[in-house]
Order: sequence, then structure tokens, then C-alpha cells
Amino acid sequence: MTAIQKKMVTRFVFVLMMGMTVGFLSFSSLEDRLEQLLAGFKKYLTELPQEKVYLHFDRPTYTNGDTIWLKAYLTAGEFHKPSQLSHAIYVELINEGGKLVKQVKLYSLDGSAAGNIALPDSLPSGNYLARAYTNWMKNGSEDYFFYRPIKIWNTKGQPVSTAPVKESMDIQFFPEGGDLVNRIQSKVAVKAVGADGLGKYIKGKIVNESDSVLAEFKTNQLGMGAFSFLPKSGKTYRAIIENQPDIKLPSVKESGLALAVSN
Repeated sequence: MTAIQKKMVTRFVFVLMMGMTVGFLSFSSLEDRLEQLLAGFKKYLTELPQEKVYLHFDRPTYTNGDTIWLKAYLTAGEFHKPSQLSHAIYVELINEGGKLVKQVKLYSLDGSAAGNIALPDSLPSGNYLARAYTNWMKNGSEDYFFYRPIKIWNTKGQPVSTAPVKESMDIQFFPEGGDLVNRIQSKVAVKAVGADGLGKYIKGKIVNESDSVLAEFKTNQLGMGAFSFLPKSGKTYRAIIENQPDIKLPSVKESGLALAVSN
């Protein structure tokens, strides 16, 4: 082997070793950043767990003067364990004009509480909204409050409709990773629970402000389903569901991190 050939081989080995070293350092750096991200996410879940409240009503419709009997379930964290973060659950009844009609405060010791709302005799017929939350939940978005429509009839001088009443359901949407993030393909879980506390089958579609269909979804017999779509900041999205009121999806974050699990 000539001296020139030896120099060429030496240079080739040097370049190869440098490339392997840079590749190893890049992989190591990426691995470190991933570990930091996971550690930060775990710290967030530990220090700022998300509370969720669910209300179970004795029936879907009421008349003026009735008493709404209800039970509340309060959970926290990724595994939905009984929450010890809050002990006071606020339950509100809101009319069609957005005005607060009644508010009751329930005490939760072990993640559950029972109570009632006495409806005034003078309450007019209409579609009302039940809302529930804790002070801890007020630190975040109101999108995570509990909401459920309730029909109330005033029977004094007003005929009660004999038409079949749509089944009252609690339908919630949960973006994977916690938030919808601008221009990141997002998987969103759907949970539908009936007034009897059991999962329900629903079918619907996701539309934007111009009513263009972006995704379709349906739940199984346990009331669970999922869909994917590409959200954009500054846009609003809603779910159109058969035999149910339209539901607004959580707002889209301008920037942030999106967590996805692929099995």
C-alpha cells in the first residue's frame, strides 16, 4: 500500500469515527430531552392533577315545585381516583338566558356526595343547564366543568308536552394529552353516559364554523369512542350528535405539547 493510499484510508477512518461520534451524541441528546419531557409531564400530573366531577340525577325532566335529587362523584388524576383536593362541590342551575337560578354546595369526604335542589313554584318552563365544579377546577378552563341540560315544566296554566323526551346524557370529549394544540393531529376520546349512569351509544360528527365536516364518530355499547382531526388556533369546533344538543369542543391552544400513545 502506497503512502497516498495509507493517508486516504486514515482519513476515511477518521471521518467514519467522527460521524459515529456525532450520531451517538445526537441520539444521547434526544434521549435526554425525551426523559426531561416525561419527567416534566409526570411532575405536572403530580403537582397539578385535574379534577373531574360527574352528577347523577334521579330523572331527566322535572316540573316546578319538584325536588331534583342528585349524587356527585369527584375524581382526580390520570387514574380517576376519589379526589382529596377538594371537599366542596358547587352545583348550579342556569336558565336559558344564562342567569343563575339556584346554587347548592355539596360536601365530599371520599370523592362522592349526595344532595338536592328544590325548584321554586314560580319557575317558568324551559331548558335549563346544570353545572358543577370545584374551586380547584376554576384554576383551569371551564371546558372541564360538568354540564348537563335539564327540561323543567311549569304546570300552572301551561300544558305539559306529551311528546317523547330526548334521553338526557352526559357527553364529554377528552383530547389525548389534555389539550388540542394548533396544527397537531389530535386524537379525541368520547364518553357518553346516560341518566342511569350507564354508557350509551351515540353517533355524531365534528364540524367547524362553516359547518364543514372534519370527522365522524360513534361510541360502543360502553359509551366510549374516539376520532382524530387537525385543529387550528382561532377556530371553534363543535360536535353535532343525533337527538342531542350540539356540544362545543375544548378551545385550541396556540402552542404547546401534545402527547400521543401508539400501541
